[in-house]
Amino acid sequence: MMFAQHQPLIGALAQSSPTGLATIATFAIASPRLPLWRLPDIVSRASSGDFTNLFANKANGINLWRDNALARFETLNRLTGFPAIRLSYCARQRGLGWAKAGFLLQLAYGEAGCIDSVNLDLYGVPEKFLKRANRGKAKRQSTIDRTAKWYIRKCADLGGAEKLWDRWCREVYTRSIGQGREGQQSRGMYTSPDHVSAYHCFAVGLDAPYRDVLDDIPF
Repeated sequence: MMFAQHQPLIGALAQSSPTGLATIATFAIASPRLPLWRLPDIVSRASSGDFTNLFANKANGINLWRDNALARFETLNRLTGFPAIRLSYCARQRGLGWAKAGFLLQLAYGEAGCIDSVNLDLYGVPEKFLKRANRGKAKRQSTIDRTAKWYIRKCADLGGAEKLWDRWCREVYTRSIGQGREGQQSRGMYTSPDHVSAYHCFAVGLDAPYRDVLDDIPF
């Protein structure tokens, strides 16, 4: 499936160097409220210090990650096998938060997942999910740790990183050919759900194969 084809390419980049992981973090930080097809150009520019079309909080988060790239790379590698601790560590970094920290772990390590607005709608997860997750921004470490464990369990309950990725790609493709806001923003940009998936690779500067077919995805 799509995750199985594309995430390992991104995961290899994450493991290759602090700069590789920083590129993936740049993608995760830049991604909220932007169509996926715009991210390759935006991430490329941001990696060179051009933060056009990015809010200041995103720019600051990207700069802080790059300034601390080696330390964060080493810390996250030491946390292999401890996804909740990885998640809580990333969620505390500027420009992230629970959903995009989960997205970073999904991209780089194939764990957790991004419970963004698309997945909230797709799975019928109530809005209070985000409110509960946001409480993890409290300063008490025990609160952050409990929320991280809860978020990891919720991702598992929804099918895990692979299912979250594959269904998200199909949903984004479906919306891109629809009549809503996403259709207006993205019509003609994707040829298939597999193409949507490949854009995750394109966003971090990787080439990736994809199929222009609309095979059913087993859920």
